[in-house]
Amino acid sequence: MNGPHLIRLLKMYNDALYNRGVVAVRTKDKDIPLQHIQWMCMEMWEKLNRPQHDSAEAAALIAKGMRWLGFIQGVLWREGVFTIDEMRDHNTTNPNEDYA
Repeated sequence: MNGPHLIRLLKMYNDALYNRGVVAVRTKDKDIPLQHIQWMCMEMWEKLNRPQHDSAEAAALIAKGMRWLGFIQGVLWREGVFTIDEMRDHNTTNPNEDYA
């Protein structure tokens, strides 16, 4: 997976949560996991869309984004938003294709 694909997934997951009426909240409260991962999607999407000063900085940010994506997908599965098979398809779909 590359940076553009990661950005598209974060947007797709943010949109899916928004369409469910989830409101983004940065929290450590275990009772509102969808709100927190929506915040994570928005936060990482914004960071990845900012200009990077060098390739090492960009690579480190993509690596961090991939770790966040793993957590986000785990919560999405746990909360029944997407299945493992659906997310496997998300991860392997050509990033230039629409997910809708």
